[in-house]
Order: sequence, then structure tokens, then C-alpha cells
Amino acid sequence: LVIVLDRSGSMGSPVAGSRFTQQEVANEAAVLALSSLFPQDLVGVLAFDDGHGWVVELQPNNQPQRTAKFVRSIHPGGGTNIYPALKEAYTALNKLDPEDAAIRHIILLTDGQSAPGDYDKVVQRMVSAGITMSTVGVGDHVDNNLLGSLAAATGGNYYPVPDPNKLPQIFIKEARTIRKSLIREQPFTPQLRSTGSPIMTGINA
Repeated sequence: LVIVLDRSGSMGSPVAGSRFTQQEVANEAAVLALSSLFPQDLVGVLAFDDGHGWVVELQPNNQPQRTAKFVRSIHPGGGTNIYPALKEAYTALNKLDPEDAAIRHIILLTDGQSAPGDYDKVVQRMVSAGITMSTVGVGDHVDNNLLGSLAAATGGNYYPVPDPNKLPQIFIKEARTIRKSLIREQPFTPQLRSTGSPIMTGINA
């Protein structure tokens, strides 16, 4: 799981009915989501404004307190440029061996309109790699068309969230996507081996 969080200046807006900012609520939602996962799950957190950077590089989820400290340290400032951060998240997940990470998922959260980018290209690469993504739009000024199309194209969900207080339940639900199945169902061909047992008489591959 890679969580891609907006840290643009507008994320410093206060959340109605609370003493917290949108950034603080989003940070805490990410912490709760990560804490719902297992230590062997691989997790990462990217933050973006005009630029982007890893807050927590992709790694086993075995240091939750350290991870929480870093995520809670994200502060708002700057503009909104989603594409480079999204490309970075894809690149990190694509390096994982599918045998080690059968489910690879991204949660993208933003509260504003982004600078343009080659979204079609990165989405095509995600689809080819089997990487899914869900998007969360906070407030009334998000690009619903962009976020909706990104989620739909990659097999995820789009959540328009006018009330940031609902973020924790959404993040926890999406984080559990990577735990949804530990059973792998796929076609296989049995191989006949000589056992010398009479039980196998007449049974072929």
C-alpha cells in the first residue's frame, strides 16, 4: 500500500466542528489505516505540493510508531501537482515482485485542482502491472472528473468527501483492500509422479 497525500497550502484549512486542519485529519487517517495492517505488509507514504517526496519509503509495516511520527509531521504549504507523485508511487510498486506483493494498491488524497500531467500514460502502466488505485477528493474544489477517472480506470473507488471527519473510515476500508484475500485462485496443470502406491493405479495427470 502506498498512500499519496496532498500537502498543499489549502490543506491547512480548518475542519468545521473541530480544532484540526484538513492536513491533520488526513495525516491521522493515514496513520489509522497503516495501523490496521500486518507487520509483513509493505507500506509507503508520499506527500506532494508543487514537488513531492517520501515521508515513509516503501518498507515492511513493522515500525508503526516511527511511521506514525513521520506521517503526523506532514505540514501544508505550496501548490498542487499530483502527477509526479503518482508516477513515483507507481514506480515503487512496480519494482515489487508480484509473488511477494500479490495486491498492490494506492490511495490518493487531494483537496484541489492539480497541474496537468500525462495521467493516461501512468494509468495504462498501472493497469498493465495490475496496480489498483482509489482516490479521495476533500472539500468542494477538487477535480471530480480527474479523480473519478483515475479510480475507475485502475479498478479502484472514488470518494468525494465534503466532510474530512469521514476520512479515517474511508482510509481504513481502502487499506484493508490489500488484505482482502490470502487465497490465490488460478489454473494449474497437475504433474503425474511415480509413487509406487497401488492407490494411484489408473489415475493419470
